[in-house]
Amino acid sequence: MFTVMLIGSLASALICALIIATRDHHIRHTGDASGGSVQKLHDNVVPRIGGVGIFTGIVVSCIALLASNKPLAVELLIIFACLLPVYITGLAEDITKAISPTNRYLAAALSALLITSITDIRILEVDVWGMDALVAIPAVATLFFIFCVAGLSHAFNLIDGQNGQCSGITCITCVAVMWESAELGMQGPFALAAVCAAANLGFLLFNYPLGKIFLGDAGAYLNGAILAVATVQLVQQSGSLSPWYAVLLLIYPIWETLFSMWRRIAVGRSFSEPDAEHLHSLYYKALKSPNNVWRNSSAPALWLLSAVFCVVASFVAHSTALCLAFVAVFGLIYSQLYRHAQTLSR
Repeated sequence: MFTVMLIGSLASALICALIIATRDHHIRHTGDASGGSVQKLHDNVVPRIGGVGIFTGIVVSCIALLASNKPLAVELLIIFACLLPVYITGLAEDITKAISPTNRYLAAALSALLITSITDIRILEVDVWGMDALVAIPAVATLFFIFCVAGLSHAFNLIDGQNGQCSGITCITCVAVMWESAELGMQGPFALAAVCAAANLGFLLFNYPLGKIFLGDAGAYLNGAILAVATVQLVQQSGSLSPWYAVLLLIYPIWETLFSMWRRIAVGRSFSEPDAEHLHSLYYKALKSPNNVWRNSSAPALWLLSAVFCVVASFVAHSTALCLAFVAVFGLIYSQLYRHAQTLSR
């Protein structure tokens, strides 16, 4: 599998290098200007189609895997074929800047529907009183799976606000999925996480710390959808992992999304209205001085936060009570970090 991952990383890096080398020929279409949105934190026009490199790296990895494990490679290719709607819609937004959030969400929902219809990946339980009986109903289970995949796709897009932030967290979470999959002897989620991590590593060579290329909606949505599918598959096929293990593993993007919705509603704004009040945004503003050596430090700090809870999730993976307890601990830590970021950015 190492060789397959190396091939995927090199393919992703090569595509990203080509995009950067030819930027003058396409930047008017693919550029992410610093103005036009309250969420923009960069100063220059940068290609935002890094998702092309990641998708290419993943597909090349799957093709390389055909030589050693054809059934597994075919399984992965089917999943990525199902993810084409969310990837293509994200890429269309990266180029045209004209695809509404609603249409992007519907594309993610369509990808999730295709996956759960074509494969055997689905949510079988949630370990919440009264909910498991509902999830036992096939239609409800399908809708809940769609909600989770589409929601996590958008959550990863939401945390894509600093050089390396989203891809770094993706790699960390993929490693955690690979570790747990290896412990349980499960090839499917291991391979899914492995090819995703490899492609993101190739992209990170050019994204962090200098930000020569951005992930874009295509890359962020794809990362979120892949990890949603991988964690659901891992929990489902294990037969022993708590469903809340998946929540704890992905707690940062999930919590950032829920918290952002709550604070917008609390001040009378639409929960989907973009702003620059995310945790990473506040820390960036506080550290923005050109002479500040910590200017790009918020992404590694959030990598560390995610890594800590990924490690914790691996230790408590079989206990719903402990997973819930550490979800609450994350909430307390996030609240303190957010207050600290607010104070620094004033």
